[in-house]
Amino acid sequence: MDGSADVSDDRTARERRFTTEDDSFRYPLETVVVRYEDRSDRCTLLPKDCSDDEKLTTWLTASVEAFVDLDDTR
Repeated sequence: MDGSADVSDDRTARERRFTTEDDSFRYPLETVVVRYEDRSDRCTLLPKDCSDDEKLTTWLTASVEAFVDLDDTR
């Protein structure tokens, strides 16, 4: 993915937030990928423009394998 990534390292997981300047106006969602050493990576989608309180209940998480590239599926 092209764009900036904020990385927070942990012993077993690494979290990255992906955004690109081009995507900011097309997709109202933020993507957070947590990479694990000992299990499947997880991807969380959440709205870009919501409060921290709303983020607690407005999200979707699944294994990275469950997500597909939109351009590839068209």
